[in-house]
Order: sequence, then structure tokens, then C-alpha cells
Amino acid sequence: MLKNKKILIIVGVLVLVFLWGGQNILERTLGIRNVLGTHFLNGDGQRKFSTENFRGESENVLPETAILEINKTRHETELAGSETVYDFMDKLRDEGKINFTEKTYAGMGKFIVSINGVKSNGAENWIYYVNGKEAQVGVSNYKIKAGDLVSWKYEKTNY
Repeated sequence: MLKNKKILIIVGVLVLVFLWGGQNILERTLGIRNVLGTHFLNGDGQRKFSTENFRGESENVLPETAILEINKTRHETELAGSETVYDFMDKLRDEGKINFTEKTYAGMGKFIVSINGVKSNGAENWIYYVNGKEAQVGVSNYKIKAGDLVSWKYEKTNY
């Protein structure tokens, strides 16, 4: 009985030493204290991911991204500063992930005419939503934020 307790204590101490030593090695070699990182929401409700470096400073390790959804197919790409929905879509087009055509109206901006070969026909048009809410401004005017979900739906319109 006493022998079993001693073995259990020794194993427990070895596990603690191993865990502390392993973490210490990761800190020295990678400079990261929290290797797995932390997911959290910032004040705007946007998803963030960060780790703490060796000096205890927080680092954002994932680029700022947004997601475009067309017919339940999602495309994610990195944002480069202040982009509009149009800029975001244009980048995805350059990456070969989507195809679309647009028409520019003076004073109003761009209107998406077709997406992936499906054209607006007057009764049905491509309407975009940001985070589940129908957008109130055109694609060349809406400034996208990191973590935004831009969804396009082909639906009947009353205008």
C-alpha cells in the first residue's frame, strides 16, 4: 500500500516536471507562451485569434479575413486594409475563386449583374447580405470588416 502511494507520487511529480519542461522548451524555441492560442470576440463582435509571445505581449497570428458565400459555397480571403465588398469580390475573382460582372452607375457605384454565370433578369437579382442582414448600400460603398460574412442570394425583387 505504501509502495503504491510512493509510485503514484513519483509518477505525478514526473508528469508535472515533464509538462513544465515541455512548456519551457516551447517558450524558448518558439517564443510563444500560449501555443494553442485563444479565440475571442473583440468589441465589435468580430472573431479574433491571438497568442502570447515570450515577453507576454499579445500577437494576432491570423490575418484579418472575411468570408464570401454564394449559394452556400464559402470563400475566405485576407483583407488588405479598408476594402469595400466590391474590392473583396474583385480579389476573389483575381484568385480564380469566383466570377462576376458588374455595371457602374454614375453617382451610385457598381451593381453586380451576374455571379458565376447567373445573370440578373429584372425580376430576379443578386442581393447581398452582411452578417445575415440585407445591405443598405451598394457593393462599392460598403466597407467590409474582418470577420464579416457577405452572402449573395439570387431572389425576386419588387423594383
